[in-house]
Amino acid sequence: MDVPIVRPVSGPNTPRLGPLAVMVSNRRDLEGIAAAMPASWAGRCRPLFNSHLHLPSAGPGACMVGPVMAAAYAVMLLETLAARGVRRVLYFGWCGALDGNIEIGDVVVPAGSVVDEGTSPAYGAGAGSRVAPTPGWQQTVHDAVTAIRDLAVHQAVVWTTDAVFRETPRRVAHFAEAHQARAVEMEVSALCSAADFLGVEMAAVLAVSDSLAGGQWRPGFSSPRFLQTRKALGAWIGGLLQAPDWTGV
Repeated sequence: MDVPIVRPVSGPNTPRLGPLAVMVSNRRDLEGIAAAMPASWAGRCRPLFNSHLHLPSAGPGACMVGPVMAAAYAVMLLETLAARGVRRVLYFGWCGALDGNIEIGDVVVPAGSVVDEGTSPAYGAGAGSRVAPTPGWQQTVHDAVTAIRDLAVHQAVVWTTDAVFRETPRRVAHFAEAHQARAVEMEVSALCSAADFLGVEMAAVLAVSDSLAGGQWRPGFSSPRFLQTRKALGAWIGGLLQAPDWTGV
């Protein structure tokens, strides 16, 4: 067995985590969720690399960590969470639409992701391959998000890339046509690859922040609909963190 030389470090004060962790990409989303949590839950916050780990005040319940950006860092966090007891992960991030039928402010629940980042190959998934979230867990997340009022939800393949400023017309067309990708983002394929390798359940939910459909970029970061979608997903995640029936594996 090819055993890694560098492993996640734990010390005497390292907390043992419960089975569920929510990884939140954006700092403001993370802070908004944390601020809305009741004092009975949000008792502890500690640094974890360049992120913050939010822990329930009593016992090893569900935790939340972020911000998270790009494949390598996301997997570094995932490995550390898994080493501390996490067995089920939900990733909440943003994505850009490649399909004109997906609008800014919609939600994408990835059905799979095409590897175009450098981390997945270290976990056995080659460049250009398609990896997938854990089917049962992802379906549970899809069903729960679909039930949120006023959200337009799509199950779709996404393209995961390291190079946000190399989303050229040729590359967009390639991933949309050859791989049927309908959105683009920076973490999902690496998280799927590493989670499968580690035996951790993985699911993701993405708010659509912008669109590249038709070969033109339409940023929607200040769109009221996008902001409302983030708020709705944040409220749902806050409930998820407090619900004991979601934490069992």
